[in-house]
Amino acid sequence: SCCVNVYEVGQWLPPHVDNYMFARPFVTVSLLSEQQALFGNHITGENGKWTGGLRVSMPVCSALRVSHGAGGPDVKHAVMSPTSRRISLTFRRLTPKARDEMQRNVSAKLVRKIKSAREKGQDILRLLGGKKDEKRRNKTKSTPLPQDTSNTLQEARRGKGVHMPEVERLHVTQVYDRIATHWNRTRHSPWPRVAKWLEENRAKQSLVVDVGCGNGKHLKLCGISAVGCDVSISQLKICRQDSFKSPEELKKSPKSPINTRSVLLADGAEAIPLRDEMFDLALNIAVLHHIATERRRRKMVQETIRILRPGGRALFYAWAFEQNEEQGARSGHRFDSQDVLVPWHFTQNTPQRQKASGPKKSAKPEPKKSAKPEPKSEAKSEATSEAKEKKNKSGEIYMRYCHVYKEGELESLFSHLNASVRIVNSFYDSGNWCVEVERL
Repeated sequence: SCCVNVYEVGQWLPPHVDNYMFARPFVTVSLLSEQQALFGNHITGENGKWTGGLRVSMPVCSALRVSHGAGGPDVKHAVMSPTSRRISLTFRRLTPKARDEMQRNVSAKLVRKIKSAREKGQDILRLLGGKKDEKRRNKTKSTPLPQDTSNTLQEARRGKGVHMPEVERLHVTQVYDRIATHWNRTRHSPWPRVAKWLEENRAKQSLVVDVGCGNGKHLKLCGISAVGCDVSISQLKICRQDSFKSPEELKKSPKSPINTRSVLLADGAEAIPLRDEMFDLALNIAVLHHIATERRRRKMVQETIRILRPGGRALFYAWAFEQNEEQGARSGHRFDSQDVLVPWHFTQNTPQRQKASGPKKSAKPEPKKSAKPEPKSEAKSEATSEAKEKKNKSGEIYMRYCHVYKEGELESLFSHLNASVRIVNSFYDSGNWCVEVERL
């Protein structure tokens, strides 16, 4: 452990014996000013003016190692008042006896829980998180596909076509159209490593395409030489309003038309409506885990590579089955299978009510109200209860289809493109498997 003490002028440490829990030797480092310490069992004096014992000077940036003998655990020591402000860093460790005592104080129930979690491969940090973490897990818990949806998906996978299956239409395209506004309020910041990749690879005149651009949070980093594609029309409308304008432009005219040198297109995985070898860089971020069949995933990868020029690079991100918080996973999800429905908790701000306009008040004084209160009408009571129900409504839950990827699965989607693509880098980032490729 490290103990940090700040000594002002007039502050000191009286003669004392260290707690038995701390072992010898220990080391203390002095910063900012010099200070003196005394070691011995016959130290006398008061108010920081001590005499007797062995006097040791601790210059600035010095390290004092206290061991046995005159600095033993049964010997007192005191610290004198400094001439100016001083900071000390004391590094100590527990004795074996103290460690054993602390372990005995841990409840047997918790020990059994930790042991069980380790055997099952569960996250021990989550186990210790308590009720708050349990609520978070329940809110983000994914569910397996219903039987009818699973049957439809299996039928689509057995087919030979690459057209969008029903599960994608219902649980991807329609869901993102409905939650677009709420999504934009909560998912507006570019991902740090994607932003860094763009900064490192984008030249001044680079032409960039974002396949599955959503609300355009990454297009904001690409300047005016960028193209965005997505299947959600609602997301593209938001992207049209915000993505291609600087904060200054947004303040001046938040509803101005899109920059004429930027393009937005609605597309599907089966065909991106752009010509071959057009772009220097391509992004495909958090899109592939919404594609239901392997044939369509390979087709999307192939289409993204097709529109890259030779020497161009693309970055792919897809949600990982292995949600390892020690490696930076943040979603809070735990997946029981690779094909799941993931909840999106939709909330919408309640619009402000307009004041009711009524007739002008008469100049005549109003008659005095009766002391007896008027009974509320049934219609008024029903209207009040309906208003309360609407006010108390917290929001809807939309289920998004996801196929989460196991380690190595994302790289396998490029196996049929070996002649035209080279995998530059594969890595794990914040709960996603990621691949960077170069067009040959």
